[in-house]
Amino acid sequence: MKRPVFYSQAGGKVAFATDDFFAPCESMLADTNPIFIPDKYTEFGKWMDGWETRRKRIIGHDWCILKLATKCVIRGLLVDTAFFTGNNAPKYSIQAACLTPEDEESIPTRDGSMGTACTECELERIKEISSDKWDEIVPITALRPGYEDTRLNFQKVLSDEAYTHIRLNIYPDGGIARLRVYGEAKPAAPPKHQIVDLLSLLSGATCQGQ
Repeated sequence: MKRPVFYSQAGGKVAFATDDFFAPCESMLADTNPIFIPDKYTEFGKWMDGWETRRKRIIGHDWCILKLATKCVIRGLLVDTAFFTGNNAPKYSIQAACLTPEDEESIPTRDGSMGTACTECELERIKEISSDKWDEIVPITALRPGYEDTRLNFQKVLSDEAYTHIRLNIYPDGGIARLRVYGEAKPAAPPKHQIVDLLSLLSGATCQGQ
């Protein structure tokens, strides 16, 4: 399996999320393994180490848009529901696209604070990038609860397309502790005369043996 090209230390980030009520989407990118603190609570409820949305009381489902650390061919994903044993997202799917800088201008500035959700205005604005029509690289798939023997949910991706962003859909709501995206970096060519680290994973370097 390739090294992950989506987690916070590598440079991946949350671009948009419909809901951050119980736990902000950024927590899903943490480099550390998820933990559980029995007596820790917030003003919104039980503290959970991951992304957790509130119950949907309207038609639809929650979703987020994530920017990968670099343009890449995605080979696999790991969805970890650790400690979300009664409140995990029941199902998920993944879509992907290769966005231009001009496309990214349609993504609203993100707050990302616990206890918040996107506004109707922000939802209308982000429709400009038609993320609901992006390539489906993982169809709707059941997620198992976050017990030790069921928390890790692996999914192989067969597409050879290179992408810059993914859309994670959860059906209809709930929590995910961690998301890891594995793939092969396919960065754009650097400007002429720019010095780059040719052994960096984000420059496309790979290990051929050990």
